Amino acid sequence: MNCTKKIDKKMNMSSGKRKSKVYIAGGLIILFTMLLIPAAKSLIAEYRNANAIVARVNDEPVSRKELKQWMIFSRAGVYNYFMNKYGAQDSNEFWESSYSGEVPVDMARKNSLDDIVKIKVQQILARQEGLLQDISYEAFLREFDEENKSRKEAIKNNKVVYGPFQYDIKEYFTYYFNNLTIKLKEKLSENEISFSDKELNNYYQSVKDKMYKKSDYVKVQMIYTSLNGENTEKMQERKALMEQISTELEKGKRIEEIVEINGKIITCKELIFDDKTNTKLLLKIRDEAYKLPVGQLSAIIEEENGDLYLLQCTERKSLGYIPFEECKENVKTKYIDIKYNELIDKYVKEAEIQINKNDYNSTTMKK
Repeated sequence: MNCTKKIDKKMNMSSGKRKSKVYIAGGLIILFTMLLIPAAKSLIAEYRNANAIVARVNDEPVSRKELKQWMIFSRAGVYNYFMNKYGAQDSNEFWESSYSGEVPVDMARKNSLDDIVKIKVQQILARQEGLLQDISYEAFLREFDEENKSRKEAIKNNKVVYGPFQYDIKEYFTYYFNNLTIKLKEKLSENEISFSDKELNNYYQSVKDKMYKKSDYVKVQMIYTSLNGENTEKMQERKALMEQISTELEKGKRIEEIVEINGKIITCKELIFDDKTNTKLLLKIRDEAYKLPVGQLSAIIEEENGDLYLLQCTERKSLGYIPFEECKENVKTKYIDIKYNELIDKYVKEAEIQINKNDYNSTTMKK
């Protein structure tokens, strides 16, 4: 009988301990839940805040995260504007301060939204042409992340990686968007921005003086003297001599006479420049030669190594233009660019833009 009571007592104590453990575990769960709920709420609120829709472009959403990223991209340009115009200095108050009614953060928001509208219009066109499926900012961020992961993995496996090992977001957007616009121009040139050969030739005729004129044939007499290794006094003497030679040539003295007198100090050489001349080593001299009409002298040219040059143009003639058929592909590329930009400008003007003023105006430069 006593044995049975002892067993019952032990069982009761064991049961009490189990209940106590259950209560403690339950209490801990409740405690953790109470701690996690505010943290979870904070994370959800932060996500919603970042992904709040600040605007719509032709019904395509623009998130606060996207607008803010473009505001960061515009940071240097906006700051330089206010520094140059108002002498503003960077400070904690800079972005919210008013300068004659202009507020930096307002300008950053507006400029950024203008950029985004132009981008969205092109992305919408790309989707219509079957070049993109998802044009959301989140889709772009996923691509950005996947590209960097792919590069990291390639480097780890000793594979060749072209370009940077890791893109920053601005570099990647430039790469992504340049490729997109190239493909979009190709697509649109088949329909919306197509043109005839006659129209292309008319464009060529309108720009050939500026873009497709061959370099003139220019012949010059070049007088030069080397100052390499000379001391300051000798350098001054050579400069004075070149100035004297320039004066004498202006008065009509022949180059041959001048060389005969000063042949140990100066050298005379004939140079010809045209569209076939390799002038990488004579860039400054070539540029000066092309400025000269026949008979005219240049100013004294001083190279970085101290050598001095004086040019006189003796002959000049036009070599005409690069023929249309020869430069047709280049003309076509430039004309497509013009037509494409005109089309995008048209779509930007026609775009329906809706702004959620509360979320838009509350997007700042602050983290």
